[in-house]
Amino acid sequence: SIHTSICEIALRKFGYTLPVEAGQIVMPLGFLPMTRLICKAVGIQLTLRDYSENKNFTESDIMNVFPIVKHSNPRARDATKLKELAEDRLGNGYLGESHELITDALNTMLQVYGPLHSDIESSHKHLAHISYLFGRIGQA
Repeated sequence: SIHTSICEIALRKFGYTLPVEAGQIVMPLGFLPMTRLICKAVGIQLTLRDYSENKNFTESDIMNVFPIVKHSNPRARDATKLKELAEDRLGNGYLGESHELITDALNTMLQVYGPLHSDIESSHKHLAHISYLFGRIGQA
């Protein structure tokens, strides 16, 4: 049965034996909190009714299924290294080299991220700071 399969998977993958009573898995949180947790994790929206009386739900109880999207925040490794090197050079007083490095980093980030990204905003800020230190107020 499905309960036996779930118990075997939990034991094999996680080394955990699920508590079982009368062939049913005992849910330590209770039926409603566990159902809510599972539905939220997999993207199922159930119709509103009292599930405490009847602990089974069918396909007709599923009102909506929505995708759960995991977002990873990618980083442009080369551009980030260039930006950090430019900040280091700026700290040591090498304005020309810092300007060149931050410009290269900004161009790389624009190709990787597009114009709307927090790293690009930060690079523009550093570029403006360097321009200000060069005395190019209008460009800054």
